[in-house]
Parts: sequence; C-alpha cells; structure tokens
Amino acid sequence: MTNWRAVFVGFLVATVFGIVGLVVPGIGQLAAGLLGGFVAGYMAGGGIGSGVWHGLLAGSLGGIIGGL
Repeated sequence: MTNWRAVFVGFLVATVFGIVGLVVPGIGQLAAGLLGGFVAGYMAGGGIGSGVWHGLLAGSLGGIIGGL
C-alpha cells in the first residue's frame, strides 16, 4: 500500500532543496532529488523495496508537476 504522506513529504523536501540548490547548479539539483527520494523511502518504512517505490513516486510527482 502506498503511503501518500511519505510521497508528498519527499516531494516537498525535493522541491525546497531544489530551490536552494539553484545556488549550486548541477550538484544541488541532483542532491535535492536524492534527498527527497530518501526521505520518502525512510518515512514509508517497510524495507528497501517499499522505500525505493515511495522514492520513485516522490520523484515522479515532482516530474509531473514540474512538467505542467
């Protein structure tokens, strides 16, 4: 079951760090995505597979909203 709270928190973390990461181009954006995915996975719990799934969803949500 997907923990949507973890996905939204991961998305928000990636967004905030992405805005801050504009100061450090390249590395800042990469670190923002990794950190957001890690936070989503950590909050979801349930092992590595669940963490990867929630991190993927948080990143996908960011891509969809950013694309719009």
